[in-house]
Amino acid sequence: MRLISILAMCLALVVQEFHALAQVPHVMTYQGRVASGGTNFSGTGQFKFALVSGGTSAAAQASGSATVSFGFVVQIAITSGGAGYTAAPTVTIADSSGSGASVVAQIANGQVTGITVTDAGSGYSASPTIIITPPTMNLSYTTYWSHDGTSSAGGEPASVVPVSVVQGLFTVGLGDTLIPNMSALPPQVLANPDVRLRMWFNDGVNGFSQLSPDQRLTSTAYAMMADTVRDGAITAAKLAPNSITSAQIAPGSIMTSQLADGAVTSAKLAGNVNLGPPRGSILLSADANDTNLAAAGYVKMADTRVLTEEWQRRNGKMAISGRNQHSAIWSGTEMIVWGGYGYAGLTSTGGRYNPTSNSWIALPTNGAPQDLYRHQAIWTGSEMIVWGGQSQSLGGIFNPLSNSWRAISASNAPVPFNDGTIVWSGTEMIVWNGQMTSGGRYNPATDQWSPVSQLSAPTGTAVAVWTGTEMLVWNRNGGGGRYNPISNTWRTIPTAESPLYGSSAVWTGNEMIVLGDEGAQSTGAFNPELDIWRSISPSGLSFSYAATVWTGTKVVALASSQLTELGLYDPAEKSWAIFSTIGAPFFGDGIYGTTLVWTGNEFLIYGDDRRSGIVYRGAPSPTMYLYKKQ
Repeated sequence: MRLISILAMCLALVVQEFHALAQVPHVMTYQGRVASGGTNFSGTGQFKFALVSGGTSAAAQASGSATVSFGFVVQIAITSGGAGYTAAPTVTIADSSGSGASVVAQIANGQVTGITVTDAGSGYSASPTIIITPPTMNLSYTTYWSHDGTSSAGGEPASVVPVSVVQGLFTVGLGDTLIPNMSALPPQVLANPDVRLRMWFNDGVNGFSQLSPDQRLTSTAYAMMADTVRDGAITAAKLAPNSITSAQIAPGSIMTSQLADGAVTSAKLAGNVNLGPPRGSILLSADANDTNLAAAGYVKMADTRVLTEEWQRRNGKMAISGRNQHSAIWSGTEMIVWGGYGYAGLTSTGGRYNPTSNSWIALPTNGAPQDLYRHQAIWTGSEMIVWGGQSQSLGGIFNPLSNSWRAISASNAPVPFNDGTIVWSGTEMIVWNGQMTSGGRYNPATDQWSPVSQLSAPTGTAVAVWTGTEMLVWNRNGGGGRYNPISNTWRTIPTAESPLYGSSAVWTGNEMIVLGDEGAQSTGAFNPELDIWRSISPSGLSFSYAATVWTGTKVVALASSQLTELGLYDPAEKSWAIFSTIGAPFFGDGIYGTTLVWTGNEFLIYGDDRRSGIVYRGAPSPTMYLYKKQ
């Protein structure tokens, strides 16, 4: 049985004739909706009601410490066994230098009682961090009230309350003793900090089911406690700063005729209740025309501020070794890194980095492509495809949900190459090798390749973007083409006004912006709708094989140097800015082969720093406008 509740909800006070005019009635009206088998229920439904707590848990996370000898993890000691464990937790050893250690935890009576080292790893610092996953939340509840007084610990009451339901809609008065089996609702119930309505429903055929989720009572219901508030209990300290201002009270919305005699008295309020920020108060807003602040009496000042930009090293709990010439994509929640070239040579490993938890998870190696470097990767919306590079491997497809790899068909596939182009069209991966004048279109749903026409195709090492309908290719020799996969045809892109030797490119939504190669400071933008180029002023930085991303408003590009320098180009303002270098990462072997991804609000850089991989994060700072209260 499929039950749906809480499509509409209203908890309100109901005035009944047998109460005195100024007395607060002890009845709340609940309005909801239920469905059975996907159809709105009609008829007399059987209900059960209880007011319960929000739930508490006695679970506690365990902790431990490691003993390290000559870089090997030799022992894990339990510093706290925690509580509430029903299965052995995962134990992670977080360290900026070491790797390879693995351990297994044991539990008894809900606690972690021991951790056995199964692999000592190597290269660990003296004090790595031990992280033991917390136990599963197991909530316990308290029943404050139920319709018949029989519910305990949030359990189902014994008797039934019949309620008329019409097209799924029903209304019931909680605490209305005129309803069969309904007991009174004492206002003291609402003195608890978190009270929620729990319901059970039976359509008369499928039996009772608990409706989910429990509904937390809104502030309206707590008006039932107003008559019990002691004089002077409501002070300014009880109110959030500026939570009650004159701007929040509509003129004439509170009429004296709507208040019972003496219902709100001065004795209920302590003195010094602040009704808003004083004149001269200053606020910051990213909106140059903030209508909400204007309505609240604020006026924009002439001055503006830019928040301080800063770099932050985010090593996290490392799961993969340092490398360069690898690939990286952003999945929506994680940066996924694969392959590359490390100090031990080619590596067929990778990892998933979560910036929220600042932690890594190693990618599986079973079925993974081998020895990929200088390759490329795309994100399809659900999977990562890696392809190309200086390897004979055809690459592979990684699925984060199943945490597994699958192979790419070799039938009709083009020969793998490095320094070629790869784009995702929404349904296909399109690859092109201008040096060999060959390419292909791969459909991961069917695991099949289709040829890309060579007629009128551009030649040479190139960069490419996907516009939504075409692949735009621009080569480092100063020429390019437009490929339409539906017609399988090429059109020539006109030559740029000034020499433009493409090193990297991004699509902004209406332009392809190509960054100049080392020694060629020029950058240009091609508009495919108008079929024209426009020149872009030099940035002052050199972008040789630059990692480049589009943030939605700016182009962010890594400059060619050991100290990380970022150029930020704003197409709307047609201007460059240089991101702060304070605290910027320094790559001893240069920026070559370092990756850059955009998460939606910050960029992540992953590169090689003397044998250890490092992650740095940063975000372009917004312009903030000052508003002053008049």
